[in-house]
Parts: sequence; structure tokens; C-alpha cells
Amino acid sequence: MSFDVVGKKNANGKCKVFTRAGDYQGHEEDESGWELILDKTVEMKQNVHSNLGALDRDVTIPTGSRQAFYIFCRKGMLYTRGNTDGSPFDSDGSLVINDGIGTRRLFQKVTGNAQYSGWIRYYASA
Repeated sequence: MSFDVVGKKNANGKCKVFTRAGDYQGHEEDESGWELILDKTVEMKQNVHSNLGALDRDVTIPTGSRQAFYIFCRKGMLYTRGNTDGSPFDSDGSLVINDGIGTRRLFQKVTGNAQYSGWIRYYASA
């Protein structure tokens, strides 16, 4: 699994990806319980998808379960304004992506609902 993010500006910046089993609600402003699975400098291009690279470990999501991801890039990444926190906004039959939240700083005050504007590269097995 890997993530592509859309850069807010042209810059090299530190990006981090955290994950936790289940939902993120109630844990948006608290790093405890999250596992850091990527921490690296990424070359970001404004309004262009930039791949964050391979995660430090595979993340297996059993059928019917939820897995939360917290993606943060210090130089900024673009997202679409979300509708309702936790409601589905996209699916491909194997993966459902829900509206989430946006923050300006890592594990700081929530600024509003957000929809991920990047790509998620993953494989599904039977």
C-alpha cells in the first residue's frame, strides 16, 4: 500500500503517515494509539500527485473492518472540503473511503471536514 498526495506548493517536505485499527474519531488531536508507518522527506509538486513511497510495513485490513490513516505533510497537501465526518464518499467495491478531517498541524485542532484528494495504491486478496 502507498499513498499519493496532491502538493499545496513546490517544496521538499517531511510527510508522515500514521494508522490505527478502527475509527479515528476521538483520536484526531492525540498521537497515542496511532502507529507511525512512514516518516520521510518527499518532493512535492503544486497541484500534482506525489507518491509518498512504500510504507514501513504492510497494513492488512480484514474484510468488513475499518482502518484509519492520518496523513500529514509539513509543506501542505490539497484536499476537497468534506460533507459529513465519517460518511462514505468513494468506493471501488474493495475499499470504501470516508470523509475525514483536516488539520493545519500534526495532531492539532481540527479545521473541518475533508475528503482525500490523492490516490491510494493497494492490492486486495481473496
